[in-house]
Amino acid sequence: MESESQTRGTVTDLLPYLDAPPLRALLALTLAHPTAERLEAVCIWYRTDPSSRLLGYQSKGVLIGCLCLELSHPGDAIIRAIAVAPFARRKGIGSHLLQQSIATFSLTRLVAKTDRDAVEFYRRCGFTIASLGERYPGVERFLCSWARE
Repeated sequence: MESESQTRGTVTDLLPYLDAPPLRALLALTLAHPTAERLEAVCIWYRTDPSSRLLGYQSKGVLIGCLCLELSHPGDAIIRAIAVAPFARRKGIGSHLLQQSIATFSLTRLVAKTDRDAVEFYRRCGFTIASLGERYPGVERFLCSWARE
């Protein structure tokens, strides 16, 4: 993962801002078929599930990335969603969010289930990748795992 010195933004807790349009726009990017109803259901889950954490990356006061974790056990987390605004991708923001979450929550293990589009991102961040097979017609899913060595 990229070093903190290569990024120029701040990571903040986004749970108090779930109704903010910039956050809703980022969260919509994490949904396969975004609708107002699905987005609202996701926000309700983030708001009410005590294991969920939602971090955001801001640069110059503009929210450009978010990461939702489910803290499943002490030191373990499941990545439920990660998104970076299209104009800001491939600049280390996603990997910075991962690094910050590892530090903030003292994580020793992270896992994510994803599609082919995100596999290389996770591989570059040091995750191991395993196919879960075709989970939906024509859609292969992958388990991405990271553990502190």
